[in-house]
Amino acid sequence: MTENAEQQVPSGENGDNSQQPDSPSPMPTQQPQPIYVVLPPTNRFAVASLVLGIMWLCMIGSILAVIFGHVARNQVKRSGERGDGIAFAGLLLGYIGGGIGLVVWFSHPLRDAWEHLAPSFWLGRW
Repeated sequence: MTENAEQQVPSGENGDNSQQPDSPSPMPTQQPQPIYVVLPPTNRFAVASLVLGIMWLCMIGSILAVIFGHVARNQVKRSGERGDGIAFAGLLLGYIGGGIGLVVWFSHPLRDAWEHLAPSFWLGRW
């Protein structure tokens, strides 16, 4: 009967295969900590180049956008700041705006000259 009595003892009471669900675990589980990434600041000349390239400001903005864009790209390469793409966009807008401004600037006198010559040309008067 002693053999049967040992068999009837539930596990965990005699210490052999003891698993106690209510006991604390030996090592507390850690919750995952949030990861904070610190990004370098965006170059201010790059932002100024983009804004001036968008605004154009009678071609003065385009000239400043090109200047600030080149300054910003050089600073970004040296310091590791962000904003190279923004500076490139400002450069692109500055060059496009400047090119359109130059075409308009130089074509306006030509257009006026053509208007003065065109009536005499079409009428056959020289």
